[in-house]
Parts: sequence; structure tokens; C-alpha cells
Amino acid sequence: MSKLSVTPKAESDLIGIWVYTCEEWNVEQADKYLEQLEAGMTQLMNHPSLGTNYSHVLPGYRRLQVERHVVFYKVLEAEILIVRVLHEDMVCSGQVILATGL
Repeated sequence: MSKLSVTPKAESDLIGIWVYTCEEWNVEQADKYLEQLEAGMTQLMNHPSLGTNYSHVLPGYRRLQVERHVVFYKVLEAEILIVRVLHEDMVCSGQVILATGL
């Protein structure tokens, strides 16, 4: 089983998702949605290739769709590195991804 690490940008993404969901719905829904995202990311520890290979756009990256968000990650020798967690509407092209600072 691989270790799971989250970059500061991905951590900031998760906080932003929680705040937005809380403002649009409520705290309970925000907590539930964040748990779903975290469950998806946790699956990567046992199944690192679960996500789709995204190397054709960003070399070395994989992506995992979880609900309405996309988890971008790298499979490294000692860990799974969660790089960003972006809303699916932000992921229409590699250019948009690069503009977000992935």
C-alpha cells in the first residue's frame, strides 16, 4: 500500500470545495461531499492505477473523477501525490489545467 500525500494547492482546493458547498447548501452536505472526495483519494493507496492516464496532456499525471471533481495525481516511488482537486468544468483542456498552476 502506498502512502498518500497532498500538496498545499490540493489542500487549498479541498478547503475551497468545502467552503463553497457549505455556502451553497449546508455544513452537513459540505462534510459529506468532502468525505466522498477523501474516500476516492484513499482508494488510490491500494489501487494507484485506478484513475485514467493523463500523460498525453500532462506527462506523469493521472486523473480520477470523484463526483463533480477531478483529482490530479502522480504515482511516485514511495507515495501517491495528490496535486490538485478541480471542478470538472475547469478541466476542459490541458491549457486550462496549466493555467491553474498544476
